[in-house]
Amino acid sequence: MNIVSSKSRKVKSQSGKHPKISREHQQRIQKLRQSSTPLRERFREDLTLHKFALRTIERYMDAAITFVAYFNRPPQFITDDEIRAYLRYQSETRRLKSGSMWIIHGMLKYLYTKTLRNERPVLDIFRSPKDAPEKIILSQAQVAKALQCVHDIRYRTALELVYSCGLRETEALHLTVHDINRPQGLLTIHGKGSKDRMVPIADIMLEKLTILWKSHHHPELLFPAYEPWRRSGAPRTGTLDRPIIGQTLLLVWQKAVRESGFTKPINVHTLRHCYGTHLLEEGASERSVQDNLGHRSSRTTSTYVHQTAKRTRQSADAVEQIAQNLSR
Repeated sequence: MNIVSSKSRKVKSQSGKHPKISREHQQRIQKLRQSSTPLRERFREDLTLHKFALRTIERYMDAAITFVAYFNRPPQFITDDEIRAYLRYQSETRRLKSGSMWIIHGMLKYLYTKTLRNERPVLDIFRSPKDAPEKIILSQAQVAKALQCVHDIRYRTALELVYSCGLRETEALHLTVHDINRPQGLLTIHGKGSKDRMVPIADIMLEKLTILWKSHHHPELLFPAYEPWRRSGAPRTGTLDRPIIGQTLLLVWQKAVRESGFTKPINVHTLRHCYGTHLLEEGASERSVQDNLGHRSSRTTSTYVHQTAKRTRQSADAVEQIAQNLSR
């Protein structure tokens, strides 16, 4: 059965966007999201018991809903040939990147192998090569110049923290006042895969966080989202009991980068790459940078959980230096 209609065999448009899914498919997705089934609840429970990160669980669940909505029937009645055609559709017709394809494949593999106990040989031959886009690294001066174009204190401090501590966007935005160890100059970071780590934070960055917190006084969050704008052009005020949305921070950062005169496409994660590069330039050891970034490897995983304050502060001088450079 060929599940890819001739109508859907469109290449990417000149704008570079993926071909959109059909309206009928989208309507089925929305309908499934508003309902539940015993199989879907068991799948979520299995993922939770497996200790997948919450973000991974949500991505798998969303991918599963999209998959089932595509065929409009339960997954146990979808054939190997149809699964193969679905993977080709997402990879070749919609041209999803490898990260998105790994989510789809991981979801299918776990759903059929673990939850349904139904081995599907087609999933064993899937391979999606890792995308290897060029890492764009801004100089310390370019980072400082772009950050100066962010005038809102809440957004600017969040971006400065991402850069000066090498955090992932979600790690920074979900920080709370309880994650700061001011006497030792450390932050407790709740990273990917529910793995915590400690990273050094510069004194000047601690002061900026204090100033920021005094501007909103939220009892928990360092970066609470603003209340919706009441009128056009009015300053952002108030706080919500949820962090700033990552997409909002991305738009603010990209606007600032353009205003600073930098033309290459970058995102918030670029600041994390800049952090690692700039620490090494300032003389920090490769091992301490790896620990600070929380990179997944057998060596890192086995050591950073047991870091002492002394070990974690090995790169503190370099961290202090790049944070100081933001104020020049």
